[in-house]
Amino acid sequence: MNTEKDLRRKYSELLFAKQNEQRYPEQKSYVKKREKIERHEEVQ
Repeated sequence: MNTEKDLRRKYSELLFAKQNEQRYPEQKSYVKKREKIERHEEVQ
């Protein structure tokens, strides 16, 4: 079960990944990271 703290952390990771994806569109690693977060997988 996700705690509020876990959900907050995941949401901030998602926002950070989206921000980097928009800031550096040529870097495909940010797209992959965001997609992983959206699929609820662990990101390293």
